Amino acid sequence: MGTLEMLSRRITIEAAAKMTGVSQKTVKIWMNPGLDGVRLASIKVGGRRYTSPEAIAAFIESSSAVRPGSTPMETPRRHNMRRARQMADAGAILAQDGI
Repeated sequence: MGTLEMLSRRITIEAAAKMTGVSQKTVKIWMNPGLDGVRLASIKVGGRRYTSPEAIAAFIESSSAVRPGSTPMETPRRHNMRRARQMADAGAILAQDGI
C-alpha cells in the first residue's frame, strides 16, 4: 500500500487497538519492532503515527501464516489449563488421603 493510499484511509493507533482488540502498546510493538519479522505498515504525520484497516488485515494475515518448515500448533485455552491444574491438585490431595 502506498503512502497516499494510507493517508486517505488512515486510522489512529487508538482506533487500530479497538479494531483488533489489543492495547495501544501492542499496536506500537507491531509497528516497530514487529512480530516474527513482520511489521505493521504505518506512516507518521505531524508527529503522530497512523495505519490503515488494509495494513492491519495484511499484518494479521502475514503474521498468522504458518512458516515453511513449521507446523501449526493448537493453542490450549486458558480455562482448559486451569481445569487441568485443578484436577492435578485434587488428585494430589486424594493421593495424600489414600483415596
